[in-house]
Amino acid sequence: QLLALRGLINLHLPLSETPEAYWEEPWLEDLYNKISRELDIASRIRTLNRKLDYAHQVVEVLRTELSDRHHTRLELIIIFLISVEVLFEVVHFFV
Repeated sequence: QLLALRGLINLHLPLSETPEAYWEEPWLEDLYNKISRELDIASRIRTLNRKLDYAHQVVEVLRTELSDRHHTRLELIIIFLISVEVLFEVVHFFV
């Protein structure tokens, strides 16, 4: 979802450059550029991209943590199963 949002902002929304519809009328292009500068659109897009980068990093950390927990759990299950097998062999040897 983060990548989809970033794609929408950076690729599909004409916020960082003048839309083609305004190219035909120079006064509209100038107006669009003035409004973009006044609203500080480029800075806002950079800030939003930084926030999306941070959110992506948080997601990756959480994904890694969950993966590590899962691997640890599987390793403990394997150790337990090996221990049970060794116990059965010891009991079988003495009985």
